[in-house]
Amino acid sequence: MPVLAYCISEAGIGLDAVPNGVVGARVESFTGPGLQCFFSELDKAEALTEQPARQAAMEFYRVLQEVFRQGAIIPFRFPTVVSDNSELRRHLQEHAAEYQNALERLREMVQMEIRITAREPVASKEGVSSGKEYLSRRRDRAQELETAAEKFRQAGETWIQEWRQRPTQQGIRCFALVHRDFQRNFIERARSETIPAIFAMRVSGPWPATEFIKEV
Repeated sequence: MPVLAYCISEAGIGLDAVPNGVVGARVESFTGPGLQCFFSELDKAEALTEQPARQAAMEFYRVLQEVFRQGAIIPFRFPTVVSDNSELRRHLQEHAAEYQNALERLREMVQMEIRITAREPVASKEGVSSGKEYLSRRRDRAQELETAAEKFRQAGETWIQEWRQRPTQQGIRCFALVHRDFQRNFIERARSETIPAIFAMRVSGPWPATEFIKEV
C-alpha cells in the first residue's frame, strides 16, 4: 500500500492531537533509533490528485504544524510517496545518524522568516535610456535590499543562532534560526524596524528549521 511521508522527529511525540492528513487519511507513526516517522497509508497513489492541490498541501502542512508544536521536525517534501511502509523504514534506518544529529542540534530551535519585497519593480529595459543604466539600477536595488536585510540581522542578533538569506524575483528572503523561547522577542524587534518606503516587509513564523537542515 503506498505511503505518504510527512516528517521525522525525535521519539516521544504524541498522536492524539495530530489531525487527519491528506485526503482524510489517518496519520500514523513508527519509531526507529531515537526517531519517530509520521506517515499516512493511501488506498492508491493517485488519491493525491483527486482533490485540489491547494487543499492537499494545506492538509499536509496542518499535520506538520501540529507535530512541530510538540518538537523539532524534519519535513519531507510534499508529496513524498513511497511504495510501502517498509521502504520508509529502510530510509529511516539508512539515514538515522544524520536525522539524529540534525534534530539534536535543532531541538529547541525554530525558523523565523523576513520577506522584503519592492513595492515597484525596477524600470524595464524599455523604460531607461540604456542597458547600462538598467543594469546599474538593478545593482542599486540589490544593494538596497542587502542593506535592509542586514539591518534586520543586526536588530535580531541577540536571539539569532544562524542566519540565511537569498534573493527572489521580487526582493529577498531572510531566515533566522531562533530559540523557541525567544521567538516573540525576535518578532517584536523585527516589526519595530523601519526600512525605506520603496520596500514592504513581512515577518512570519515560527516554522520548522528547513533552511538550516542539510537535505538527506
